[in-house]
Amino acid sequence: MIVTLTLLNGPRKNSSLALRSPGRYVIGSGELADFRIAREEDPYVAGEHALLDVAALCCKVVSLAGTNPLIVNGDHVRERVLANGHTIQVGLTRIGVQTLLPWCYRCGETGQDLVESADSDGRFWELNEIAVYSHPACLTPDHSFSGKSIAGMEIQRSWVVAVSALYGWHSTARLAGSGQSNR
Repeated sequence: MIVTLTLLNGPRKNSSLALRSPGRYVIGSGELADFRIAREEDPYVAGEHALLDVAALCCKVVSLAGTNPLIVNGDHVRERVLANGHTIQVGLTRIGVQTLLPWCYRCGETGQDLVESADSDGRFWELNEIAVYSHPACLTPDHSFSGKSIAGMEIQRSWVVAVSALYGWHSTARLAGSGQSNR
C-alpha cells in the first residue's frame, strides 16, 4: 500500500509526502516527526501528535497527544483505520489521505500476495497507472502472458502485467478507492 498525505490548509497547503513502504510514521511538530508541521504553522500540533501505522493492506492512525485531539472526518478518535479520501486533523491542520493498492483485473480483489508481487521490483508507484494486475488463479491458460511480449517487452511473470495505453492496449482494472476504471 502506498499512502500519500497532503496538507489541505496552512502556509504549505498542497504539499505532500508519499509513504511507499510499510512502517510507523509520526505526525507532529517535533524535530523527529516524519510528517512535520512546524509550531509556527500551527501551535496546536503536539510534538508527537499521531502515529500512522502503514501495513501492506491497511493504514491506521493512532492518537499520541494526551490533551490535543486527533480528528478523522470530523470525529474525535483515539484510533481509526484510514481509507482513501479520509481527512485527518491535528491541531488546526487538515491532512488529506490517499491510499493506493493494486487490484486484480479479473476478480477486483486485492491481497497480500498481489501487493507483494506488484511492488516486487519497487516500481508499483511508478507503474500503477499503466499496469494491470492479476492473481495467478485468475489467469486462465488463454490469459497467461508469461513468456510473451507486448510492445517489444517480454513478460517475465504472469503475476504482474504492464501494458500501456500508448501502444493501444486498454484495461478495465479498477483504480484503488476511486470506483473508476482506467480505460
